[in-house]
Amino acid sequence: RGNGAVHAPAAAAPAIDYEETAVGRLPKGPAADAALAAAAASSPSARARPSADVLDLGAASRGAVLKRAVPVAVAAAALGAVIVVWRRRAA
Repeated sequence: RGNGAVHAPAAAAPAIDYEETAVGRLPKGPAADAALAAAAASSPSARARPSADVLDLGAASRGAVLKRAVPVAVAAAALGAVIVVWRRRAA
């Protein structure tokens, strides 16, 4: 619409300088420094390698299942025996 208002020209966006880094192309400045620090902290070389005595979760879970399943199986067998004896007496 031509309402007679004078519009200022749009300001050009400031140019961003980029640099090639170990993690890729990043803008220069504090954001790039933070990204590089985060990449360095999470790199495989910075992580400690697992020791030889790693916790075996499979064995731990089997132990937990057996700890609960054995008493249930014994109780079920005892209940079955009680039912068999009771039915023989009733017959």
